[in-house]
Amino acid sequence: VLVSCSSLIPIKRVERIVDGLAALPQEVPVHWHHFGNGELEETVAAQATRCLENKEGIRYTFHGYVQNTQLPEIYRQTGAQLFITTSSTEGLPVSMMEAYAMGIPVVATAVGGIPEMVQDGENGFLLSADPTAEEVAQAILRYTALSAQDKAAMSRCALASWQEHFDAAANAEKLMT
Repeated sequence: VLVSCSSLIPIKRVERIVDGLAALPQEVPVHWHHFGNGELEETVAAQATRCLENKEGIRYTFHGYVQNTQLPEIYRQTGAQLFITTSSTEGLPVSMMEAYAMGIPVVATAVGGIPEMVQDGENGFLLSADPTAEEVAQAILRYTALSAQDKAAMSRCALASWQEHFDAAANAEKLMT
């Protein structure tokens, strides 16, 4: 179960997720959930319909805008296993911090502060700054090829990344001392 959370605007390049899913082999089952809306909502939904309609193993749901306070429960309900972002620019994305807080590894582009957040193969997978559909598909395939034990270890590493670097309460306490 793949999740993404961003506005549907040009710099977020959500269409690259669609292209990556379209590049997956037919036998790879993925249910992608996207949270967020924006000016490209109809365009990306139409692209998903066009590119993924013949991919029997691929399902997708566009949930639209969801308050970030609701995401932890929704991620639990969907069984989210992997978070993905293909943005062309970022700082330190809160959406990735939220995924890590849930123990969800991340696939993300090497832009802005993201390379400082993703240790490739440990708490997620780092894409190039301008990934091709094949590169996005390969990152998803790297995750699906992991054993259950390796997926669990990656999940623990994602959570540890949040606890060590992004837990607001712990960081506030560190700053106060």
